Amino acid sequence: MSTHQQWQSCTTLGGSAKYTSSSGEEHTSGQDVGAHADMVPGIVGSGAHVAYLVKHPDDVDRHMGPLARITLNSYKPAMGSTGKPILRPSEVYGTDMDGFHSSVKKWAEEKFPAKAPTYTRHENAYAEGDSVFNNYGPEHNEYWKKSPSHQAFREHPNHEVINHWIDNSHS
Repeated sequence: MSTHQQWQSCTTLGGSAKYTSSSGEEHTSGQDVGAHADMVPGIVGSGAHVAYLVKHPDDVDRHMGPLARITLNSYKPAMGSTGKPILRPSEVYGTDMDGFHSSVKKWAEEKFPAKAPTYTRHENAYAEGDSVFNNYGPEHNEYWKKSPSHQAFREHPNHEVINHWIDNSHS
């Protein structure tokens, strides 16, 4: 995810690599091992994906080629829910550009639509971003009326659901 790129993170595996700059010069890059490099196998095993921001498609496979990256963490439907795991983006590492995060988020929502009302981050995913993903789609309004949470109360976009929760919390 971050090894031999233009940035370092706690998941950097360390070591050195040779790369050719855009001007054709050969360089060697060295990086220290990140504090959580030992988590990389679990992150990969969790089904996480990585989105890279590049100037040219060939740069994805080149050391020091990508400008930035976003990990798409895997989320599983919460206990008792049915559905497939989904991917949702965490933060940007490297040189962020306007539209990168929103583009990755849009892609993830289209390719991995949330069908269940709530999801939890895979236990082996790196703990960045939200640990729970709540789906406030209108098809789940009854779920949120029956299972309100303080998080849902702060975030839910439907006033009918919030008012239902307020009305029933005082009785």
